[in-house]
Amino acid sequence: MTAALHFASVKAQLIASLPVAATVEDTFLVNTDGTLKRGQYVILEGGPPNVLNDWRLSAPQSPDSDAEYMYDVKAVSATADGCRQVVQKVLDGVVGFRPIIDGRNCQPIELDDSDKVRLDHTVKLFYCDMTLLLKSSRA
Repeated sequence: MTAALHFASVKAQLIASLPVAATVEDTFLVNTDGTLKRGQYVILEGGPPNVLNDWRLSAPQSPDSDAEYMYDVKAVSATADGCRQVVQKVLDGVVGFRPIIDGRNCQPIELDDSDKVRLDHTVKLFYCDMTLLLKSSRA
C-alpha cells in the first residue's frame, strides 16, 4: 500500500534528522503514572492521501492516482530552546527531502504550515505544530 510506504519514508527521514536523544512517536509520551514525559521528541501523524486525483474529468480515482499527503508534525521539548532545536532539525532534514518509493514519482517535501513555539501550562511542555506536504504521482 503506497500510503504506508509514504508514511514510512517520511518517518525514516525524520528519525535520521533528529538528534540521537530525540524520537519519533505516534502520540505524547507518558510515564507509568500517566503524566506526560518530559524530553525531546516529535509526534508524527499521517495516513491516507488528502487528495487523490488524476486531473482528468473522465478518469475515476484509483489507489495509484496522483496523491497529496499531509503530515502533522509536533515538536515537543521540556524547554523552548529545545523545541526550537527540534523544529530546526525537522526543517533541515525533511523539507526538500525527496522520498524514493517504487512506482511513484515523489516531489520534495514542502512545509505547508507552521505555528509558533507554545507552552502547555498544564503539563509544562513546549511544542510547535508543523504540517508537511508530500506530492506523489505515478512513475
